[in-house]
Amino acid sequence: MATRPEPSSDIEQRPEGPAERGASLVEYALLLALIAIVCIGGVTLIGRATMDPLSSAASMFGG
Repeated sequence: MATRPEPSSDIEQRPEGPAERGASLVEYALLLALIAIVCIGGVTLIGRATMDPLSSAASMFGG
């Protein structure tokens, strides 16, 4: 009769089921949404900051 090896005490054993995978999916979705918001905000701020100098340069060339 074979015996099962005991899990090592330094590694936490957790059952991973559909609920655990669903929670990580929600966490990844929230992280992706936060990154998208930061990127859109950064591009908006940079766009506004560079619009006036570029418009001035374009008007100097008659554009």
